[in-house]
Amino acid sequence: MTDRLRLLWIAIIFRITITALSGQNVDYGIGINFTGVDYQPLEKIHPQKDVYLTKIAEYFGEDINNLEKLWARGYGRRELIRLLLISQNAKISLKEVVALRDKKKSLMDISKKYAVDYTVITSSGEMIYQKLLTKTTDEKTNE
Repeated sequence: MTDRLRLLWIAIIFRITITALSGQNVDYGIGINFTGVDYQPLEKIHPQKDVYLTKIAEYFGEDINNLEKLWARGYGRRELIRLLLISQNAKISLKEVVALRDKKKSLMDISKKYAVDYTVITSSGEMIYQKLLTKTTDEKTNE
């Protein structure tokens, strides 16, 4: 009797496991799918280019791919504009400025290092941001 109960107990646990996993759309081995639903791998979604980053890249003559990588790493649009302004005014590459920023240097410290007036950077950066923002917003409303 205990062998029958043990076998019954194992069958019940096996059935519960199969039921639970079937509800989660899990395959058991090669080509076995108990869900009854054939699924295809998802298509890779190619995100659209950020319109603001495109405008910033065009305005400064910078490669959009560089800006997208920095944006994906957490740099904001205003920060990117300020970094670009510092690199232009100091006549150094954006890569050098980003390297300092990656070392947790403040934008003010970076601008001081290259003898660039930080107040000019912030005010100019905000004007450029607003100009690009309104230009982009106007283009979106005209579509």
